[in-house]
Amino acid sequence: MTRKQFIKHLALLAAHTPASVAAYVKHYTVNCPKTRGRLVAIDEIMISGMAARSLRLQFDLMRDKNTKIMTLAINAFGGIVRWVPTPDQKILAVASRGWSPVGRLSWRITSPDTSDPVELNSAFVAHISFIDQKGERKIVPLRPAQGRI
Repeated sequence: MTRKQFIKHLALLAAHTPASVAAYVKHYTVNCPKTRGRLVAIDEIMISGMAARSLRLQFDLMRDKNTKIMTLAINAFGGIVRWVPTPDQKILAVASRGWSPVGRLSWRITSPDTSDPVELNSAFVAHISFIDQKGERKIVPLRPAQGRI
């Protein structure tokens, strides 16, 4: 799909009435990065705590490993975070494969309570769900605690 077709696809998914399609097309056109890379629309982030003790986790979603888009926090001792956007709040970004002037999407999960990477990586189960530019839904597990889409 081209960028324009991808935006139309997202608008059709978000619209509840035919009249609102044009409004979503305009919204996504303004907010969608211009790139030669692959576009994605994030529609769910899920983090479930699996720690055997109280363990604070911070989840950072970033562009270029430095520009934070969103930060979520969870106590990994049984805590759950599920982020689902409203139709007009999807995160439109560029996947890591392919050249992009606006950066690549990455994540980092850290904890002020531990510096042990084994404990950190076993403290949670997480994934990001997104729609790619082909219109296909993809789910990326967030293992290890740092990576890119």
